[in-house]
Amino acid sequence: MKKKKPVTKPQRMVIPTLDEMDDPPPDLSAYRILIFGRKAVGKTSLMAKFPGLAVGMLERQRKGLKIRKVALKNWDDCREFRDACLEDETVTMVGLDTFDVLYDHCLTYECRARGIEHPGQMKDYGATWTAIKDSLNEFLDSISEAGKG
Repeated sequence: MKKKKPVTKPQRMVIPTLDEMDDPPPDLSAYRILIFGRKAVGKTSLMAKFPGLAVGMLERQRKGLKIRKVALKNWDDCREFRDACLEDETVTMVGLDTFDVLYDHCLTYECRARGIEHPGQMKDYGATWTAIKDSLNEFLDSISEAGKG
């Protein structure tokens, strides 16, 4: 005859005490930061305040700002820029101006790789949309994990 295992009650959720809270890093460069706003309100100017910044310019070039910038015209350019920034020790923060164009470049690349114009053309239960999301997340995560944005 097998012995029955004693029934154990699930542990109750415990809220950490004030002494057990995590201390967030005081340096802003430890965080992924999104600067959002209308055109020409100073988003890139604010980004330029971070030392060691390199900006991937996905829209028209900004004039009148003393920043290290590289024009990015497609997803291959974006990945090459990212890789160069990760290798360059003088780059301590990577900026991307603007995110919506970065997303469009990623979407275009993933669609062309599948021979389509738009993910909605595929009847793949969202696999193409997932590939776009995964590609973009890998791109952004690699910058964050390097401590550069």
